[in-house]
Amino acid sequence: MNISLCSYVFINVRFRLLPKIKKEIQTNMNRFISLTNGHEHKISLGLVRFVCSPVSNAIDTQVITWNTTAWGYGSGTTSLYQSHPWVLAILPHGDALGILVDTTKHCEIDLRKESTAKLIATSPYPVITFGPFASATNVLTSLSHAIGTVFMPPKWSLGYQQCRWSYDSDARVREIAKTFRDKGIPCDVIWMDIDYMDGFRCFTFNKETFPNPKSLADDLHDAGFKAIWMLDPRIKHEKGYFVYESGSEKDIWVQTADGKPFVGQVWPGPCVFPDFTQEKARSWWANLVKDFISNGVDGIWNDMNEPTVFKSITKTMPESNIHRGDDELGGHQNHTHYHNLYISTRERNREIDADSLRERNGGRTTVYGGLPVAARRRFSTTTLHERHTKNHR
Repeated sequence: MNISLCSYVFINVRFRLLPKIKKEIQTNMNRFISLTNGHEHKISLGLVRFVCSPVSNAIDTQVITWNTTAWGYGSGTTSLYQSHPWVLAILPHGDALGILVDTTKHCEIDLRKESTAKLIATSPYPVITFGPFASATNVLTSLSHAIGTVFMPPKWSLGYQQCRWSYDSDARVREIAKTFRDKGIPCDVIWMDIDYMDGFRCFTFNKETFPNPKSLADDLHDAGFKAIWMLDPRIKHEKGYFVYESGSEKDIWVQTADGKPFVGQVWPGPCVFPDFTQEKARSWWANLVKDFISNGVDGIWNDMNEPTVFKSITKTMPESNIHRGDDELGGHQNHTHYHNLYISTRERNREIDADSLRERNGGRTTVYGGLPVAARRRFSTTTLHERHTKNHR
């Protein structure tokens, strides 16, 4: 066979042990291991030549799946912006093995001893192995059958894109665009960070420095550029601000343990956070995005969605915070349950959010973010901005 086919379906627990297809499959089938509460499981990898984990391409690595802002990360960093409980190992004879911990919650992958993957659970979840197969490509193909594949992007999104923090005015953006063309440097996209906003308030534009975003987008389009604009999942806690007022009216904020809207410090100052585990919050956000896109927006850059909270030792909101989630997502749970899913629940709306983007992009969508779990690629892609590190390998 040319492709490695996954032998189990992971969408629904009831179907986990049923064959996915009825045709010949490689003899080394995916194994299904159940981890019980507080239990650890060890998988011996032998004399592994190379191990790829979410944090490092080194064998002696410890990974903790907990979305974390990690500016300036180094060799001792155990958590990054993303949480992929996944290991890809190249075995001594060139064959490859994949290990996926099927959870969105906190877990630990310890690769520091004896070429062994030690998986430590804080709550019950299964572990699935992929292979061994003849190549890493076959392992990744099998993984894709299990968790889904990325949506088809527009062609222009595959070209060079100019992105930095940040451009302080539309004049500076136009200057950057003109310089690219004058010097003959290929570039397809320019990204706008939060400085285009009025006081870092989402869905607003600074009237002095970005007075006419539609005109700026039109000029960029005329010069052959697409325009991507940032949106953060934090809303300034400010009476009179239309986004805060409409969200408060719909009662869609993440709550503290005592049932009050949680307020945390981010770029605008005191902020509240939409509870995207609720359908009404996702629909509210989608309507805001629809109006925002009318300014000539070609793509959305979702950022700060670990979620990040300033002036906090944990860099995020308290684990005791409450999300009043839809039943299909797990219902009412504390933040520990939903932390790694915060951005994914926000992007479950991609089908709603991106209708106008599709019209502009030939039926394809452009939603970018920094913080996925393994299957989030079905809804958006990942940016590599601000991946500053003290160590370069």
